[in-house]
Amino acid sequence: MIRRRAVWCLPGVPLGLAGCGASLLPKPAPIGSRYTLDDGIAPSTAPAPAASGAPVLVVDGLLSMPGYDSTRMLYQRHPQELEAYAYAQWVAPPAAMLAPRLVRALQRTGTFSAVLLAPSGTPEAWHLSCEFVSLRQTFGAGPSRVRLALRAVLLGGTPRRVLAWRDFAQEAASPTEDAAGGASAAGRAAGQLLQDVARWCTERLASSDAR
Repeated sequence: MIRRRAVWCLPGVPLGLAGCGASLLPKPAPIGSRYTLDDGIAPSTAPAPAASGAPVLVVDGLLSMPGYDSTRMLYQRHPQELEAYAYAQWVAPPAAMLAPRLVRALQRTGTFSAVLLAPSGTPEAWHLSCEFVSLRQTFGAGPSRVRLALRAVLLGGTPRRVLAWRDFAQEAASPTEDAAGGASAAGRAAGQLLQDVARWCTERLASSDAR
């Protein structure tokens, strides 16, 4: 004699799921990836020795434009529309990761006797204030590209005044069309941009001394 087993179905649950309790449990969310904003390459050169009497430079905390002050990794497929990766993010807000890299780039120039992060410093020190403008991966017809932009303001004198300011931007192609490729490109773009900022600070100091 064939025995029939009763199958109890919950309202709204497809019959194929009935009798399989494990399948009714919510599936765990995919494990997210976390990325740093560097190029993965250790600095190959030691800081150049500063000249006697070289000034101190204080790097003020990097401010962020609205929308770029979180750990979300942003990308763009349509004009004026930013989206965020669901399962990938930065380990810290981009501005926070850029600040120590900027200090190291400035130290390697040998232009300053010391490069410090605020609130350290002395009243006569120069100050570099930066505003993080944007960081996003843009998808289009070709390989996606990452664009990083910030504004730098150099201050000095007593009382302190604006000596110069400039907008900086760098782009890099993504090796892959995903968050990992975007992080790689962002690290390379950041390295070039920070070198540009450090070179500009050196040039502005030379120009100020000439006057």
